[in-house]
Amino acid sequence: MGDVPVANPSDRMIPNHRGRVLNLLTLGAALISLAIILLTAMRDHVGFDVYWHLKMGQDWLSRGLSPWIDHYSFTYLGAVIKNPPVMFQALLYGAVQAFGEDWGFRVVRLFAYLLVLLLSGVLLRQVRASAWVYVIVLSALVFVLQMRPPVRPELFSYGLSLLALLLYQKAGSSFNWRGVLSMIALIWFWCWYHSPVIGYVIFAGYFLDCAIAQFRLRAGRQVWLSWLAAGAAMLGVSFLVPGFHSPLHWIISSSADWRPLIKEYAPLDPDVLSLAEMYGLLFVGIGPCVLAVLNRKAGFVLICVVLTYAGFNMQRMVTPAGVVNILIAGLLLGSIFSPYRLPQTSRQRAKFVAVLLTVPVFLLASFNRAQYSVSINWGAPTRYPVALVDYLTQIGFRGKVLNDYGIGGFLIHRMAPDMKVFIDGRTAILYPVEHLREHQDLMVSSEKLREALDKYEMDGIIHRFPDASEIIQQSGGFSLEFVDLRHGFWTRGSGNLHAHGALVVRPACWTPDLIDQLQRERAAFLPRLPPLSPLVPFSNLVSGFADSADGKQYFDEQINQEVWSDEMRRFAAFRLMELGRDDLAVMLFGSVEDMTSRDVLAAAVAGAGQENYQLVSDILDDLALMDWPTQDTSSQLIEFRLHEWLADHLGSDASHEARVRQLGASLDEKGLGSAEIELGAQAFCPHI
Repeated sequence: MGDVPVANPSDRMIPNHRGRVLNLLTLGAALISLAIILLTAMRDHVGFDVYWHLKMGQDWLSRGLSPWIDHYSFTYLGAVIKNPPVMFQALLYGAVQAFGEDWGFRVVRLFAYLLVLLLSGVLLRQVRASAWVYVIVLSALVFVLQMRPPVRPELFSYGLSLLALLLYQKAGSSFNWRGVLSMIALIWFWCWYHSPVIGYVIFAGYFLDCAIAQFRLRAGRQVWLSWLAAGAAMLGVSFLVPGFHSPLHWIISSSADWRPLIKEYAPLDPDVLSLAEMYGLLFVGIGPCVLAVLNRKAGFVLICVVLTYAGFNMQRMVTPAGVVNILIAGLLLGSIFSPYRLPQTSRQRAKFVAVLLTVPVFLLASFNRAQYSVSINWGAPTRYPVALVDYLTQIGFRGKVLNDYGIGGFLIHRMAPDMKVFIDGRTAILYPVEHLREHQDLMVSSEKLREALDKYEMDGIIHRFPDASEIIQQSGGFSLEFVDLRHGFWTRGSGNLHAHGALVVRPACWTPDLIDQLQRERAAFLPRLPPLSPLVPFSNLVSGFADSADGKQYFDEQINQEVWSDEMRRFAAFRLMELGRDDLAVMLFGSVEDMTSRDVLAAAVAGAGQENYQLVSDILDDLALMDWPTQDTSSQLIEFRLHEWLADHLGSDASHEARVRQLGASLDEKGLGSAEIELGAQAFCPHI
């Protein structure tokens, strides 16, 4: 690596008054950084993976179940799990046993953060870094650590990365087996713990430095053979794990396949970053590369370039890459920040100020991230279906469920072995990419969903409510049983909330005949739902309307008393259409937040009821331009009749002709070109 510049004590000392001011600023920045990192460590857990890690550690240590075999899914039951992070899982379970679930997660995160800070201090002490460098490094570390705070194995990989950097620094730029054997041992341990890709990148920098030094010294054949043998040994130890499944093989061969399917594999999205966060990441990515080039540290240049590219190209690499880049910058800043003297020349002072200005940027970015952590904590109670799982436990549910991907780990933790899941966060180590694709396809095609439910003989569905309600109802055979704060449970046959579930999906299909069934469900089962279940206010609105003498007056009173969900807005809008208040129906359909093509069509039908030709024409124009999923047959027929209605009153519109021909051809192909339909609320109640 070459010698990193070390400050010279013989340089002119800083005047006392300036030193006191700088020390106070240094102390203040350090305290702010530590407070933010403590807040980050205390945030609630909201990741996809923490619970299946916890369950695997628990079952391994308390029940002796092999963590290298799947025990929790019905799709890959008994299949081999490649490279599970068993040490982390055991540590996590131990922390939860000692401190409880919530605090156990927080203690693990805090311990990992403190380990990073400790090893950072050890590294900076090697170059006698000044307090200012410590502050720059600390503020930058706090920022990047907040970019990926979930309790996952990589929390401790950050510390292993710094340990690898420490071994690199101690080895220097000349090849020696003693240093290399320490690196190989670390890599082997890392392969058992988790993915060692960052370690390989760091040690690639060391091997590059050695190669350059060997070229300059015209090293002999024996030296080069030793260099090659050491590199081969370092790669080879990655296979010395159970099953000989090298973690490098998966990283190289398949990580790109997951990119369109899982957000953390996608490139970093600048639109979700504040300005300070964006500049902070640019400093962390580009700054160390520039410093390494200016100091002619080829190994550091290689590390920084590779990790910066990885960080911007894959979200999950932002923090692992940032931690290493920041410490490389800290090691190199010794040439700028001496603990004994102030900059002497204008150029030195410019560098001094420029680098110090990164501190407020990092602190502001950290503050923005801390605010985000607080918002995450506010939403954490709805993240997992706690009440739903309590209900399933109470009724003694046993069986196979099609589950939402994000809660698979939680269901494993709370319901295994009684419940088997379709999928969870163990992607790549258990489930192939094709399985995740299949899972995603099921929730966009009722035919595929019906086939999968029958193929696997599933007993229930746990998914987002109301997002998944329509596709589940279209698949047939399952109806609503329970609704948590964010998730619903659908069971085979007739569920306890069958009528409510059907009305949520098709609010146009209201008839007085439903009242008795809805009231029976309300009396017998609605009290068992959590108070914040979205089905509770919907049911209250429906029941109140059924009991009211004046529906419009009732809706006017209710909308001023509480915030309406989209389902409540749709129900009220269709009833107002039936009451002849199409003007109010148009407003309600237009206020739906998660709007579908059916909402747009309903607004157009309400506009037709007002004989508002311009509104209907404008809505149809907008509908043709929107990128909606494929419309069902009923929606196509409604849109076709709206075009006909408009043509009857205003004459043919050339701008609509292409769309009319397309709809007509599709309906004729299905034998529905001449089908009659009345443009009103009941048009949206399926009858085709």
